[in-house]
Amino acid sequence: MDLRHLPTFLAVARAGTVGQAALALDLAPSSVSEQLKALERAIGADLFVRTPTGMRLTPAGDRLRHLAPSLLDHVDRVRTEVAGTGARLTIGTLETLAATHVPALLAALESRRPDLRLTVKLLNRPQLLAGVADGALDAALLLDHGDELGSLGFAPVPAGLTHADVDEIPIVLAASPSHPLADHATVGPADVLAHNLLVSEGQCSYRLLADRITLGQGTRTEVGSIAVSKAWAANGMGMALLPRFAVEEGLSQGTLVALPLHPAPPSLRLRLVWRTTRDDDLDLRAVLYAAC
Repeated sequence: MDLRHLPTFLAVARAGTVGQAALALDLAPSSVSEQLKALERAIGADLFVRTPTGMRLTPAGDRLRHLAPSLLDHVDRVRTEVAGTGARLTIGTLETLAATHVPALLAALESRRPDLRLTVKLLNRPQLLAGVADGALDAALLLDHGDELGSLGFAPVPAGLTHADVDEIPIVLAASPSHPLADHATVGPADVLAHNLLVSEGQCSYRLLADRITLGQGTRTEVGSIAVSKAWAANGMGMALLPRFAVEEGLSQGTLVALPLHPAPPSLRLRLVWRTTRDDDLDLRAVLYAAC
């Protein structure tokens, strides 16, 4: 069995089609198909059911999907020890965290483990969880809430993942100083429902938090990003639940105010996620220590 074919297999299992996997791997679709056929011949079993709409794992393919990440991890460790080169880790994270929290992690890691080479990939949360589960990522930094992974409300969460919380992310209900609620001593859920709430699209962490507080009700406008939400809120176009680090400058300059929401919005947790099979990986633990 050619181990170089395993990342291709995992990419197809993740994407669901040869075409999408080929784009992700920067390969020709014909090369991806040939690698899959070669892997199936070497193993002696069909790994996918080919359908007009995509690829579906067979029972054998599903077993390989769970075994392949550990096998690739072991090969990497052997290569590192034999060659005497520094270990390489790939961490995935959200774009908002890459700008605010990852630089400090990289600096701490550089001071503790200068031999450890870290690659950072910017992905959305489903890609982060899938990437950690299938071994494309060694770990991921994301936002969550509660004690269990996925308690914020995102699903599905792949099996075999564990996590550690490395920071608290305070949340602010931000608005323009001219907003009708800006002079209120207390802002309750009914007040929030009576005014326009700016929310992110899709399954963004801040959108999920807003849905928890408002039960998905009230007037709301979907915007594309934290930056847009912040700008629209400052221009009086609504309120927005945003991380304090994103609105700190606006609050200090007076272009935004923090509305006194009661009960106060719960903080989100900055969470490092990895596979349980890597609990004893010292290189990965170095990242955890640096993050803390």
